[in-house]
Amino acid sequence: MADEDVERRSDVRGPRRDLWAELPDGARLTVLEAGRKGVFLAHDDPDTFALGAKLEIAIAGAQGKAAARCEVVRKEIQPRKGIALLIVSMSPAAETIYVALLGDPED
Repeated sequence: MADEDVERRSDVRGPRRDLWAELPDGARLTVLEAGRKGVFLAHDDPDTFALGAKLEIAIAGAQGKAAARCEVVRKEIQPRKGIALLIVSMSPAAETIYVALLGDPED
């Protein structure tokens, strides 16, 4: 039996529409999935980012923008291309905005 890490999700994460992430270099990436602890961003070349890299991003939508410090925890190339980011820290004000941005994943 292979010894592989298994991702354990402790919070609900679901598909999102109308959310994007702004990276420090000005790139704007579509948020494919989001939850209270992390986001998955579409990116054509996920290998641009090193696993464990720290990023200062802003997650934005119609209700506002929330700044967050994140860490690259996973990269995928199939069936979708992108990066998974763990939200490491966020100010209380940004967290309030972020929770409002999340709303109901079924909306």
